[in-house]
Amino acid sequence: MAKHELASARAYDLADSATERLSEWRSRLILLSAGSLPGISETSFLGRELKGASVIAGMAELEAILREMLISIGECINSSQVRLRDLKPSLRALVAHSDFESLLALRDRSKVWPKRLGLTSLDEASEVAVFPERSFKSPQPPLDGKTIQTSHLALVWQVLGIENPIPEPSAFVIASLKKLTQIRNDVAHRNISIEEVFRQADRSANHLEQHLEHLVFLIIHISIEWASYLTDEKYLK
Repeated sequence: MAKHELASARAYDLADSATERLSEWRSRLILLSAGSLPGISETSFLGRELKGASVIAGMAELEAILREMLISIGECINSSQVRLRDLKPSLRALVAHSDFESLLALRDRSKVWPKRLGLTSLDEASEVAVFPERSFKSPQPPLDGKTIQTSHLALVWQVLGIENPIPEPSAFVIASLKKLTQIRNDVAHRNISIEEVFRQADRSANHLEQHLEHLVFLIIHISIEWASYLTDEKYLK
């Protein structure tokens, strides 16, 4: 079996699962837009709730695949016993995540500078890299627990040392992600009433279905990048 083959296959499996789930939501939105759901209209209670739930589901799938990608890549590199000096420089910041966090909480000021100096020599370190394990009590680094935005994607790609976090045509995907992020936060945190959330014309069931389609493109793009990152060992400098 090729190196990291199981992890690469899992990337595609998760994308397939997300695509299937979001296809179900998109189908319901198409029916809602066409007035083909008996007793449910876009302005009815169930119509608004359906639209809100579809957005939350979509953003949850995006967050899940980003989180699982970070965990999987970390696990694969850990199992490969890669030395710190052989990693892409940007990845060393992720390996040193707990050290950076401990610096913030360090009360013994005499230990601050020795720790800082140690972090500056990671490019020469011969120790085996150990990436953060799955985090259950806090966001998976470098994520911050907030609703995923384009800035999160850019940060993850920067840490991984790869380019093009947004698939082409990027303008459509970026616009859809921004819209879904805003709607998700408004619905989940009840920043405004759900009636107000979906009162705008560009938040119709038809528009939301198109936004979810673009989100599927993004999820598939992430899975492809995830798989190739491991298969081609892009984590090595």
